[in-house]
Amino acid sequence: MRRALFISYNFPPMGGGGVQRTVKFVKYLPEFGWEALVCAADDKTYWVRDETLLDEIPKGTIIRRTPPLRPRFLISALERITSKAFAERLIKNVFIPDDRIIWALSVVFKALRLIKRHDVRLIYSTSPPHSSHLAALLLKKVTRLPWVCDFRDPWTKNYLFNPPNGWVESINEMMERGVMRGADRTICITERARGIYGELPWVDSDRLVTIYNGYDPDDFSGKKDRKIDSNKLIITHSGSLYGGNYPKYFFLAVERLLREEPSLRERLLFRFAGVMEGEIESEIGDHLGGNSQFLGYMTHREAVDAVAESDCNLMVIKADENASYHAAGKLFEYMGAGRPILAVVPLGQTADLVRSTGTGIVIHEDDPKALCSRLKVAFAEIADMKKEGTFSPNIEAVERFERRRQAGRLAAIFDRLTAEKGKK
Repeated sequence: MRRALFISYNFPPMGGGGVQRTVKFVKYLPEFGWEALVCAADDKTYWVRDETLLDEIPKGTIIRRTPPLRPRFLISALERITSKAFAERLIKNVFIPDDRIIWALSVVFKALRLIKRHDVRLIYSTSPPHSSHLAALLLKKVTRLPWVCDFRDPWTKNYLFNPPNGWVESINEMMERGVMRGADRTICITERARGIYGELPWVDSDRLVTIYNGYDPDDFSGKKDRKIDSNKLIITHSGSLYGGNYPKYFFLAVERLLREEPSLRERLLFRFAGVMEGEIESEIGDHLGGNSQFLGYMTHREAVDAVAESDCNLMVIKADENASYHAAGKLFEYMGAGRPILAVVPLGQTADLVRSTGTGIVIHEDDPKALCSRLKVAFAEIADMKKEGTFSPNIEAVERFERRRQAGRLAAIFDRLTAEKGKK
């Protein structure tokens, strides 16, 4: 069994969407002849924890955890002296590309010992945080091992990237350029994201590959055939909502629809599984009233149950043309759940995926009045699917996104790079 060193800040027992991709790679790579050794953070104050994810990790996996070494004391002191906004701005000007940079640099020494002791053949790093790639870049320079960097989200091309000033933006761009030039392969999570990076003059497009997020059939074993006994149309949104991705226009449209069609108040129930900012939860509650239910943070197993037991799962992205490359991890778990997807999204990757797999209804309108009319029709279509059992996704297209297959693609990249190194 060949060994690859994984540098991943997020790893169980941390929870949340950022953990799933790495966990599933570690779970399935042994089937393709690769074993992962993991350098992760020992972040006991991380915002969510999910102990159940530890069951996914193969027994005997070597995991080395390092304290996060985030500048919490400095942040707290600055907040007391100045303000929270000023402290956050100052930190963004000092800790570049993110406040995990000290952790990343400390990981290098621990990783070197692992590489020497366990005959590691390849380095793999995943972000965010993008500091992980800087650690891998240093390791690459020292060891000359092949290196694969995985962008779970783009770096400076992320539609949520918001540097405090021009010079911080320039440093991030310089770091990103150095990482992508140093890596033997850079993985993007969508074809559109790969296209964005491929247009940059300093990027070698032959080193860019796409491995989408996916779903694990094991997570849905025995759950797809559950019958949903309810007079209501249950629509579930799984995942966090926060200021940067809050689609206010959608909730304004639903509020308008409920006002214009009072009968829908007895038939619709929106469930929200995941952590969200208090102000946003309160605002959604104001818009939807008794038609909303907030389930709070759930373990991955509980979240999978929630989407599998729904009549429809909601994918809604803030109206922003820069989000066209985006395809959140929950989209693929929605596919795996075998329930219709209501995708209220801009033109782009998410819309393309839902259409190509036949897994739901896509709506582009972002004007509340126009969206209100489209939602009325969509809810009727979903109700008919529930009543008549007519939902028929393209199973073959959906199965392309199974986690085992994605791990196989990653293993094939590992095989190719180590074979090329052996010839040199």
